[in-house]
Amino acid sequence: QYPAAGHIYLRLAALVGGMNRSVERDAYYRRAKGVAEALLKQAPDAAAQRELRDVLAQADSGLAAGSRKAAGTAPPEKTALPEADLLRLELAALASLGRPDEFQARLAPVLAEAAGRFGPVSQPYMRYYSLKLKGLEESGRVGELTAELTAQAADPPGRNEAERALNQSGALLYAARVNAQAGRTDTAITLYQQALAGLAGREEPTAAERRRQIEAVLATLTGAGKK
Repeated sequence: QYPAAGHIYLRLAALVGGMNRSVERDAYYRRAKGVAEALLKQAPDAAAQRELRDVLAQADSGLAAGSRKAAGTAPPEKTALPEADLLRLELAALASLGRPDEFQARLAPVLAEAAGRFGPVSQPYMRYYSLKLKGLEESGRVGELTAELTAQAADPPGRNEAERALNQSGALLYAARVNAQAGRTDTAITLYQQALAGLAGREEPTAAERRRQIEAVLATLTGAGKK
């Protein structure tokens, strides 16, 4: 398992390299190198050390090849934001290694760049922001996730009142579900009740169906006598 994170970054480097995204490719090679160097100090046996040195060698080779290719060419390409699907793959990989907290540091500058380029309520930004929420969920940071989602529910995006009401309830339902799964039933019930209150009086089919779903969940939680 020790060299696994390095191999993940090597595969990602090869993947984006095949898409002619050299800035991202080199960033993944540098990540592979950094992970391997850090883990080499705590590798448990000679086999793991050999594999980590192989990761280092592949990362150095990839970086050197990229430098040779770029030498004498036109000005460097504009830094591109990483593909959301690639970040999702990276999140899943780090979570499987028990290292999901690393993902938040990875994502923070991407979110800042996306907000600057597209705005904090744009679809491109929200694709990255949804990964932040997923990362908090994967790492068990339920309190932080709840704070993020309740803040989002306090000022939901949307083109009209109906859309804002659905987005508000969606954020609260996400928070309620995660709290329920974490055994924080009191908090989950409160969040479900807030989501239900936000949909009160709305007769759009989607809103009405969502109300019925929330009422059914609340009946289960409160009827079971959970706290």
